[in-house]
Amino acid sequence: MSEKEKHVVAQKGLTDTSQAKRGKDLYYHCGICGAYIPSQPEDSISCKCANIIIDVEYVRLLVKDFSKFSVVRQLP
Repeated sequence: MSEKEKHVVAQKGLTDTSQAKRGKDLYYHCGICGAYIPSQPEDSISCKCANIIIDVEYVRLLVKDFSKFSVVRQLP
């Protein structure tokens, strides 16, 4: 099973980071580099191309290109 097949889209077409859901089974998917980032990481993290950045110290999510961003749920 590929990484893409392990996830189902929970949210797409967002225009603001405040709309993005968070949860233990939710990940942020970058459509540019293909990375899956946990929505609640313990440390600050970004995808390989830096389209999605999570800064845990300042409790913020930064997205450069929302057309290449989606929230996905990991399948059991």
